[in-house]
Amino acid sequence: QEFLWLIRNAYFLYTTSFHGLAFGLIFQKKMIVQDNPTAPLRITDLLETLNAKDLLNYSIDEAINSNPKNVLANIEVEKEKNENYLKEIVKNVIS
Repeated sequence: QEFLWLIRNAYFLYTTSFHGLAFGLIFQKKMIVQDNPTAPLRITDLLETLNAKDLLNYSIDEAINSNPKNVLANIEVEKEKNENYLKEIVKNVIS
């Protein structure tokens, strides 16, 4: 709960964690995402899926001038794809 409050109320986010990235995107925060050697694929896969790889290793100036709302549209597209996929699976199971 405190973790989410901190991210939701942050003006700016610097994270090396997948969850920090995910919630930063959900809350549309300006952020710098630093490579995490213990979980690099989770972070880069999410950024690639959302066409937001440019968030990785941003400079402070780039991050401050970024528009996190641009990623929101990509999140919605992925959400719709996943919902359709799940509906199709359920439909096939029920049929």
